[in-house]
Amino acid sequence: MANPVLELRHLLSSTRTETGKVLELTSKTTALIATSSGSRELPYEGTLAIGDIVMIKNGRAAKRRMSETAPVYFV
Repeated sequence: MANPVLELRHLLSSTRTETGKVLELTSKTTALIATSSGSRELPYEGTLAIGDIVMIKNGRAAKRRMSETAPVYFV
C-alpha cells in the first residue's frame, strides 16, 4: 500500500509557491535565486535583474507582482 503522506507531499509540491531574491543571472534563461530553503539555479520567465524579488512555482521563477501577498524572505 502506498504511503498517504508521500502521496500528499507529491500532490502539494506542484502547487507550492515560494518567494526568493535574484542573486545572479547565470545565463539568458537561468538565474541563481536565494530562498528561505537555500539558493539554487532556476529557469525564469520575463525580464529579471539582480535584487528582484521573484515567485517560484512549478520549478520556474517569475517576477513578483505587487498584488501578490505571499511573505517575502530577505536573505
